[in-house]
Amino acid sequence: MLKEFINSWVMLGGASVVSAAVSHFFTRRQNRGLADSQELRNLKEVIDIYKEAIQDLKLEQAELKAEMKAMRKDFEYRLEQSKKDYNGK
Repeated sequence: MLKEFINSWVMLGGASVVSAAVSHFFTRRQNRGLADSQELRNLKEVIDIYKEAIQDLKLEQAELKAEMKAMRKDFEYRLEQSKKDYNGK
């Protein structure tokens, strides 16, 4: 009778331990999967931020090139005017 009582408690405890171990294993895999998906979302956001920054820099570069071209044209015009004024005197 005592032996059966102990066996039933050991079986119950053993089943609980096995159940807890299996639950822990699957929960850990699920948490790891959630963490990986969150990490991928964060990485996508970072990539999008860098793409936007690159686009902004390209626009700024184009604007600066146009400004530099206009300044060079103005410089050449003024240089020609100063040459004409110098040669004319």
